[in-house]
Amino acid sequence: MKEVEIRAKITDNTVASIERIGAVLKYESHEIDDYFKFGKDIDRKLVLRIRTSSKKTLLTFKGSAKGEDIVWSEWETEIERPEELKKLLLANGMVKVTTINKHRKSFSFGKFEINVDDIKNLGNFIEVQVMSENVSEARAEIEQILNRLGIQKEKFITKGYVPLMLESGATFK
Repeated sequence: MKEVEIRAKITDNTVASIERIGAVLKYESHEIDDYFKFGKDIDRKLVLRIRTSSKKTLLTFKGSAKGEDIVWSEWETEIERPEELKKLLLANGMVKVTTINKHRKSFSFGKFEINVDDIKNLGNFIEVQVMSENVSEARAEIEQILNRLGIQKEKFITKGYVPLMLESGATFK
């Protein structure tokens, strides 16, 4: 299974639209995502993320995206000592790429997850994602949901938060 996701920058009250289509709020949290890669991996064949929230800390391995930054093979597990893991990664050839500091509202909508993220130094985004083996079908379904929320195709962003953060020139804090 692959994670397929499309996002868009938002400025209006998208949460009300999400609730209107019948999506259900699963949780709301503050998350800090630290991203790491091997120093010489310019193609981002493997990305590691350590996500810390008030409830738990997750280690996520994301395998190579093909083309647009919307499809990843993903594996995730809970960890107990994130600071020790960060030290281990840095001591073994990985480099910290960036930190994404965000407030997230996460909704379920059938098999889809809809996230509304307020990202420090980047702005407000909606992200619709689903796990699927059929990437083109998943992408079409996500586009339909975004259209239903009033977000037109020209507003879709097929880059992840990491490249967006790096392009913005924002610092790690």
